[in-house]
Amino acid sequence: IVPAGAACLTQPGVGPGTPFFEDAPEELAAALSRFDFEAGGTEALGVVLENARARDTLTLWHLLSRVEGAERVRVYERLVAFAPLPEGVTREGVLGLDASMLGTWKDRLEDDWLHEDLRSLRKAWRKLWK
Repeated sequence: IVPAGAACLTQPGVGPGTPFFEDAPEELAAALSRFDFEAGGTEALGVVLENARARDTLTLWHLLSRVEGAERVRVYERLVAFAPLPEGVTREGVLGLDASMLGTWKDRLEDDWLHEDLRSLRKAWRKLWK
């Protein structure tokens, strides 16, 4: 699910790209499009990482599973610089794409991705259902 204020471009025959916030730096959005749809590779990924802001953890989190090896390490390091790992989540688990650990980290990150009004609603909903 792409949160309000974010977008996810698609191309026929390719499918969905990586989600990003609509207010992301222009350089990031352009590089992400090259990465997703034009085989931009390492160069485009470098531009995305260089231009990522704290709010762009949405994009970085989704990139983790779209890259491998040294590129995954680079994405992880940029992401963890903005959002420290929650308790019980390890570097090794994230780099190994452990679904449970990625889910735990995503749960923590989602509050930052939501609009302020939705954050309040989500907190109230969680209190009701715990």
